[in-house]
Amino acid sequence: MGKKKILALVCSVLALILAACAGNAYQEKNEQKSFSGKTVMEMSAENAAESEAAGLKEEENKSAENEEGKSDSAFRYPLISQALAAGRYSPNAERDILLRDLDNSFFYQIREGDTLWGIAEKYYNNGSAWKMIKDANLNPEEDGNFILAGEEIIIPQNYYIRRQIGSRGGFSSDACSYDVPWNWLCGRPGWEVCLEYSWWPEEKGMGVYTHVTENRLFPNGIGDAWESVQQKIIEIAEEETAVTFTIPVFERYLREDGTELLFYYFICNAGEERIQYAAAYVAGKRFLAEFIGYDILADEKETSEDIIDITRYMAASYTEGEGEKSWDSLKYRPYLGAENWPFEDLHNPFAMAVEVFGSEKPDAEFRGEDREVTFVSKEWERFLKMLTCYHYDLTDEQWEEFRDRPIYLSELAWIQEVELVESPIPGRDIVCVQGLQSDEFDSCLKCNLTTLSDIAVLPNLRKLTLEIGSAADYEVLKECSSLEEISIAGEEQLTELAWISELPQLESLTLSVSSMPHIIEIGYQKEGGSTFSAKTGIGEEEKTADNSDIDVMEPEEAIGKCTALKYLELEYNGEFDFSCLNQLPELYTFILGGEDAGSSEAGQRGSEITDEDYSQIKCLVVDEKWIRNPG
Repeated sequence: MGKKKILALVCSVLALILAACAGNAYQEKNEQKSFSGKTVMEMSAENAAESEAAGLKEEENKSAENEEGKSDSAFRYPLISQALAAGRYSPNAERDILLRDLDNSFFYQIREGDTLWGIAEKYYNNGSAWKMIKDANLNPEEDGNFILAGEEIIIPQNYYIRRQIGSRGGFSSDACSYDVPWNWLCGRPGWEVCLEYSWWPEEKGMGVYTHVTENRLFPNGIGDAWESVQQKIIEIAEEETAVTFTIPVFERYLREDGTELLFYYFICNAGEERIQYAAAYVAGKRFLAEFIGYDILADEKETSEDIIDITRYMAASYTEGEGEKSWDSLKYRPYLGAENWPFEDLHNPFAMAVEVFGSEKPDAEFRGEDREVTFVSKEWERFLKMLTCYHYDLTDEQWEEFRDRPIYLSELAWIQEVELVESPIPGRDIVCVQGLQSDEFDSCLKCNLTTLSDIAVLPNLRKLTLEIGSAADYEVLKECSSLEEISIAGEEQLTELAWISELPQLESLTLSVSSMPHIIEIGYQKEGGSTFSAKTGIGEEEKTADNSDIDVMEPEEAIGKCTALKYLELEYNGEFDFSCLNQLPELYTFILGGEDAGSSEAGQRGSEITDEDYSQIKCLVVDEKWIRNPG
């Protein structure tokens, strides 16, 4: 059972313990207590052997996966040999998709006495397939029964795939579309950019990722380029990573519209798990479509024909129209594994496998002098203690000891991500630490955060997402030098940004304005209360007086000092000095919003940047106008 699945149960148990000890939890903090002197890491180590044994027993008790039901519901799209079916079945465009296997088709020189029937009998064991040879070689106006000795003809290896009745379009438009099995769902994954995702809802371990972009990889057709592409794919499959891969098996087909379908499949070995992967590319006249399927294999299965067939079928069903592509994905960062994947417009299926199925990353190391931590918010401290107890899998007895003693920096070193986002809808707040949540702390208000120093104290905090109104002393975050990603939706536009210039590792910065104060201002009262209040409309003089101890620096100047930035998104009204972007050599994405799209202000700002400016930026958007997008 995974961490998230049992977190609610653990929190419930801890809540009962807390309730039983509520009268003494903090009232006795000055009384002498008898502690073991062990850190939570040492307690966790003592429990490791027992936990491992319990885990093995749990695995033994798991029921076997029902693969039979999986095959019935996923549906198969096998390749059917047209030659073997000749005389019994004649495929047509409405119900079948025809593919020619380019790797196994070959040329034959006609000899005296040859007939198309005889050639078909020789190579297909079915003379009825003679018309397939005729169609592959002769123009419709020519007499298909007349062949000449010495003439060279192609002996095609044709296959067809039967369309599933009820199959429906995936992410389709007037520009292009493809089929998705009728009982699958569609969405988008959050861990990779520019991907659509189709999956079978009854089996979470099977799905297909898709993406359609401009065909920049094979603009003049594929030709001999596929051989070099295959070689590079094999080299990447052989590289040492957290998982291992089998050597891919490659296929190449010619589609009826004259475009080619490139296909390969392999198995990812990730510890005790084995995952079948399949990837397909269709290079059209305007677009390049990619399909990446995966299926977690049951112990007894050597391979998954299901996902191989489904991925091939979805690619084979891809059609390109004359309209404009109406669903675009913003490629705001390079794809996973881009550093050693030479195909910029294609996702790296090997890096995707490592991301999803690679081994869990160990806790970040604690460096520096250890000390007790004092939190302003006791609720926030209790929340962090509960999650720390869960993370280190402490026993009830160990929790009782840990709960009543101070917490140390080293015991918080495992926390690298914090997300606190208030929603106007009750029960929809996000209160998340390192991917963990608690039913007891289901709203931002319950954390009672009045200062961000309670967050800045975390020694290894890497990613911070905030949309709360009870704490706005953002300048204290400069003490958290480990921060790499910050996303803040404040009560109003943030202009005091000198503190970000003191974060040497900052790679991603998003600053926007929360809608919560405006919603409250028009009379909304959130059930259970809110961390926000109505928008006050504080003037510049008052803000300056209230923040006189903060370093004064123009926002553009502060941003220009963050030379490690790769992603920058700002909600900013009025003029903006774009020259600060010249100081950000690593910047991949810049998104500027704040003015209404189509307004004169937006037009003015958009006109200040041309397609040639700031060449290091690959993804450039100003007030919803896409100036540059590599996706």
